Amino acid sequence: MNSAYITAFNNLVLQFNDELIKVFPEDIDFKMSKNALSLLKKNNYKKIFELISPHLMLYHEYITTKDDRFFIDTDVNKFTDDSEDVPIISKLRKYWAHLSDNNKDNIWNYIQTILKLSNQILNN
Repeated sequence: MNSAYITAFNNLVLQFNDELIKVFPEDIDFKMSKNALSLLKKNNYKKIFELISPHLMLYHEYITTKDDRFFIDTDVNKFTDDSEDVPIISKLRKYWAHLSDNNKDNIWNYIQTILKLSNQILNN
């Protein structure tokens, strides 16, 4: 795996989480997620990719077409195998219907870029 792509992937995931903290400052789970992601990055820089990428690949079609069913209809249990995880996507599910179009576009842009980086990493 190309370490530069993994580093970019990790940084983008953390940046996305930081943006979610700004949009949802009252939601403690996004802050907890940031702490968990930071620890993972320090202990094993590949781990964030290994945890997130398979889930994004599973819903590649939804993400590339910006299909809202990704946030509304998908089985959130597929986003985590461990009850200690704080899956960002499943958290967004409860907010999705109330978000502005601008916030939705920003979220889609992050997720699509993270998916593109996943593809780059897997193809190299």
